[in-house]
Amino acid sequence: MEKRGERVGLSVGEVVVAIGLLGVVVVFVLAVFTKLMASSTKSSSQTIGLLLAQRRMDQAMRSGPPGWGGNPPVSTTEDLPLYEENQSQSTHVYQHDEMNGIEYWQHFKAERIQRKTMGDLWRLTVDVVWWPSDVAAPIKSTSNVRQGSGRLSLSLSRAYYHQFVKP
Repeated sequence: MEKRGERVGLSVGEVVVAIGLLGVVVVFVLAVFTKLMASSTKSSSQTIGLLLAQRRMDQAMRSGPPGWGGNPPVSTTEDLPLYEENQSQSTHVYQHDEMNGIEYWQHFKAERIQRKTMGDLWRLTVDVVWWPSDVAAPIKSTSNVRQGSGRLSLSLSRAYYHQFVKP
């Protein structure tokens, strides 16, 4: 038997509350998805920057002084004799990632740490800075930070011993 006055459906208030909760959940999921996509782009830029730095470091270590495998060869930034203790060499390389719209700058530096009769000990450093192409880039330095993106640079450094070869 049927009871009189019993409701079978949902009231308008219950439907409005359910739709509101569904809307909040959908907005939350979309916000999380957007953050994950931004994080993925940032991670890919860091990976590309690290690969560029490692490639330049490997090229320099294979070639050794005085040119360090630069194209053109690395030029001396100071007028120091070849056998000075703190000779520094540097070069800048520019690359553009068309797919993600990111520009990359590389800076290579080689500093002689110690000179011995059998060879030289060098500190090799590669700095890579990247910046979106559609945004006005600041002065390129290793402290570039963009709001919401974090640090947009990395530095890779290694010690390198160059043994003298007797003719």
